Amino acid sequence: MVLGLLATILFLTIEMGLVLDVRMALWAAAREGARRAAIEGGDTARTRQAVADLMELLPLAPAEYELIITPAYASYGTTVSVILEMEYRWRTPVGRMLLGERLHLRAEAQARSEKVRTGT
Repeated sequence: MVLGLLATILFLTIEMGLVLDVRMALWAAAREGARRAAIEGGDTARTRQAVADLMELLPLAPAEYELIITPAYASYGTTVSVILEMEYRWRTPVGRMLLGERLHLRAEAQARSEKVRTGT
């Protein structure tokens, strides 16, 4: 009985470590995306690529997470928001049995746009 309890605690500890790793990567990617969007002036291909490059380190395909960048075009001083959302699938059977099939993770970062737009 004690062995079963210790095994459950061990697997849940490992699972929580994996979740924290993914969550920290989401936060880092959201921060980098917000910073890039502030420099680029909103939702650009370079902004999306900067986020995708960090998300590949997990590794996660673009289909496994949702990236929302608002506004699409930001002038100097406008607040730019980057949101990353994903459904984390538990890696261990213990996690799925005790905590459900999936966990919704969300990371959001904001930055002030530095892009000065001209009259064109």
